Amino acid sequence: MCKNELTTGIHNPPDEFPWLLTEAYYHKPEQLKSEFVNQDLTYLNTYAIEGISWLDKDFFTNMLNDKKRKTLIELLQITENDSCTLAFSPHMMIAVKNKTMKNKDRYFKALEENQGQLNEIDLGEKIQIDENETREIIAQLLFEYKIRYDNKRVCKYLIVNKKSR
Repeated sequence: MCKNELTTGIHNPPDEFPWLLTEAYYHKPEQLKSEFVNQDLTYLNTYAIEGISWLDKDFFTNMLNDKKRKTLIELLQITENDSCTLAFSPHMMIAVKNKTMKNKDRYFKALEENQGQLNEIDLGEKIQIDENETREIIAQLLFEYKIRYDNKRVCKYLIVNKKSR
């Protein structure tokens, strides 16, 4: 089982231990990064979740001790983005961002200056953002509570007062 997993990255749970671990694919750090980059996302960083600190045979006991926990956390922080040690961590997390969001700040500024004069799609087109990207940006700004829906004007979105965010 281990030899196959190490060479192919594919894990199939053994018949005798089906509860052990579900079907999985073990990524190498560069493979994980390329999967996201190939989806037209901007790569920010890869993080080791447990890092190499989990190799401490008394990891769980030591995490209960304030002084030892501090040392383990410092070790994790030192190595969490080290490409040479990422593969030692049982779990990795990747940070990426959607490339279409590069225009979000520009659109938000234009929305502030617009003061409801143009509808939201025309406003996007005015600053060379197509309708699909404009809708994605609006969804993100709504999610971030930076704007709110208001159907009383030509532009259906208002800037949320910073105090109420």
